[in-house]
Amino acid sequence: MVYTHFNLLPVSPTVLSEGAPIQTVTIIILAYMPILMMSRVEGKLFSPLAYTLGFALLGALIFTLTLVPVLVNALLRKNVKEKHNPIVHFLTGICMGIFKFNFRNKRLALIVTTIIIAIGLYAFKFLGTEFLPELNEGSIWVRATLPYSISLDTSMAKAGQMRAIMIKFPQVRRIMSQTGRPDDGTDVAGFYNNEFGVSLYPQEEWDPKISKEELIDTMSKALAVIPGADLNFSQPIMDNVEEAVSGVKGSICVKVYGDSLDYMEEQSTKVYNVLKKVEGVDDLGVIRNIGQPELDIDLDQSKMALYGSVLYLCFPLVQVLAGPGWAQRQ
Repeated sequence: MVYTHFNLLPVSPTVLSEGAPIQTVTIIILAYMPILMMSRVEGKLFSPLAYTLGFALLGALIFTLTLVPVLVNALLRKNVKEKHNPIVHFLTGICMGIFKFNFRNKRLALIVTTIIIAIGLYAFKFLGTEFLPELNEGSIWVRATLPYSISLDTSMAKAGQMRAIMIKFPQVRRIMSQTGRPDDGTDVAGFYNNEFGVSLYPQEEWDPKISKEELIDTMSKALAVIPGADLNFSQPIMDNVEEAVSGVKGSICVKVYGDSLDYMEEQSTKVYNVLKKVEGVDDLGVIRNIGQPELDIDLDQSKMALYGSVLYLCFPLVQVLAGPGWAQRQ
């Protein structure tokens, strides 16, 4: 049957609505695709939501197409009447009006739809993979990694020195520190590991008025007087979440696997040298598994001759300064 006017639709609404459940579920699942593409903490937190909702919608769709028609046919045999719903009637009128307009202007509708799809596909490459902003927790978590061979007494002394430096900042309210691994044994760390919880005053009370990034930069420069300390600045909650996600204290990490500690140490150094040249990378460090700090003393024999000193007289002096058994000739 062919209609010469568009007062009536050539297709009944019942026919148009037969594929509605599949279309609706498909659109909703596609709307959650950006969540599945997230990385870092966001991906770990929100991807289970997207997977759960997607599987639930697929299950509901299968249930709608299989069991629901059987139940309707068995339970709703008598006195089934369609009641007038003004809200649904109003929304149906709008949808049908849009459909009639697009049906009358097929070429225009096709052109506009193609342009919208092309713009959407082009904008897809600008879609970020990070969702959560970096929240200000009102405190700073500082991790100081000292030389691996440091003793407990020396490490505690350095921790006290760092506390004394940070407490001088007027923005700092109080500081607590932890030396070594935690009591629950979740971190494999020795005496070289020191962590500081730095509680800050509200930012509107800071004097001088500086940003948190500027405070961290100034604090890092002040702590640079501690020899051999590798500093990492984070926040308490962020630090724990990132460790739970990646296994290390950092938002992004590169893990090197192998069966040789020496080889992995060499490759880690190469990765470090590459990453430190990347623009935007800050607070970069390497978690080492082997190696002890060494101090190489290269004596200038020409200058020693000016004072009438010889090489074999300097070695006992170095032994006295370093301690017995800690100095050797090469």
